[in-house]
Amino acid sequence: MADNNKHLTNRRTFVRASGAAGVAGVTGMAGCLGGLGGGGGGDSTAAPKDVEPAKKINFISESTPPSVAIKQITDEFKKETGIQVEMTLVPFNNYSEKVASDLNSQSGNYQAFYVDPYVVGSKYYPDIQALDPYIKSDDYEDVPKGTEDFIQSHVDACGRYGDGKLRAFPYDCPTMMWAYRKDIFQKYRKQAEKDLGFPFEPGKERTWEQYYQMAKWMNDNVDEVPYGTGHQAKQHDSLQCDFHNVFWAYGAEDMEGFSGRPGDEIKDDAKPQFSAKKGVKAAKFYDKLLKVAHPGSTTWTWSGVGQAFAQGKIAMTPEWHEFNSMFADPDQSKVSDSVGWALLPQADARSANIYGGSGIGINKHASDAEKKAAWQFLVWATKPKTQLKILKRTGGTPTRTSVYNMDEVKNASKKSTSESQYPNVVPPTQEAWKKQNVGLRPHLAQWPELDKILYTQVSKMVNGNKSPKKTMKAIDSGWSRTLK
Repeated sequence: MADNNKHLTNRRTFVRASGAAGVAGVTGMAGCLGGLGGGGGGDSTAAPKDVEPAKKINFISESTPPSVAIKQITDEFKKETGIQVEMTLVPFNNYSEKVASDLNSQSGNYQAFYVDPYVVGSKYYPDIQALDPYIKSDDYEDVPKGTEDFIQSHVDACGRYGDGKLRAFPYDCPTMMWAYRKDIFQKYRKQAEKDLGFPFEPGKERTWEQYYQMAKWMNDNVDEVPYGTGHQAKQHDSLQCDFHNVFWAYGAEDMEGFSGRPGDEIKDDAKPQFSAKKGVKAAKFYDKLLKVAHPGSTTWTWSGVGQAFAQGKIAMTPEWHEFNSMFADPDQSKVSDSVGWALLPQADARSANIYGGSGIGINKHASDAEKKAAWQFLVWATKPKTQLKILKRTGGTPTRTSVYNMDEVKNASKKSTSESQYPNVVPPTQEAWKKQNVGLRPHLAQWPELDKILYTQVSKMVNGNKSPKKTMKAIDSGWSRTLK
């Protein structure tokens, strides 16, 4: 079995993920958000019926648990189809550079590839083959159980972009949720509830202010851990993710009309809104929260805070649910018997749980024969039977409803982290993916620059170098310059 923690640590600049044309999307911007690559093959029709599929294709991906598992079983695909898949698995930065180079040059060297929604999907979607013609054609293999079997928020986040066409199938789906120590919450419940005056129990019924009070109370009253909470608040993409959970919970908007909800749209004349009243209120709270968090928080990304939780240094944390595989492993975790999961707290608007998945798609610039072979690979790699194998091998979380409805997966999801054979289905992700709870970032071609502006400024704030109000104004200014 692959080392899940290793891949999670290397993997995501991370969860870049979310938003779509009609979801967390952009209207009226398709012309200026397109990729740098040019024309190559058509979008409106599938490859001709009389073309034989290529016998070999190249697939490139960030080294993620699903791709590691797929690589282990590609011989099964070759046996079924006669098509050989050469797989290149590399760290995220190498993956993004190689795919961008291939699409910019229209070379078509990688006929199928991992579609990160931001670095690849948002910017290069015109260079990714539209899948709708293949789905509708009677000449191509059907998608098992249809595309409606994919979880809708996943399709919204990593399948559709500026023109609304389906260009990728959901492939992985890490989501941030509330990880907590069940033993500590059970042991101290009566005392904490007497002192705090509200239920000492994680869940979306709690507010972020109550989360803060719980953390502060545990700092003073709990002996089992040094600190109540910890965060992935290093000057890094992880900080943007951690901050957005709070930001959207307060109903704050990145841009006019966009607050991380499915269906939010960004219009042509929309302006950044971080320094609006709700944004400043969220920033003030986040700054306050970090002051009672473990001091290591400002040096941790998702892997650091995950290790801190696993080693018993904090009692709770917002963390990517796929870390539950590490938490369940007694060789890596001191708390495997005591891990609980819940949706993140709410604030003035809702509970927002940021989604971080990616898809897989076909290179528009590949030949017709290669596209036919790549289509077969996409269908096979994402079908329920294959997703179950991936879950068993590396803990990669399924993106299909039917997999969660399988008896063995249902039974595994009802067990505790330490007892479940599939720990990554234990967290209540299906509830987190509902429209009212999921947090999706916008599809903007400039996301890497916008992301860096956001986490750089918030880092200054949590390190005491800038006030919340000035921080939000600085983000607005930086985003405005970048989006011109």
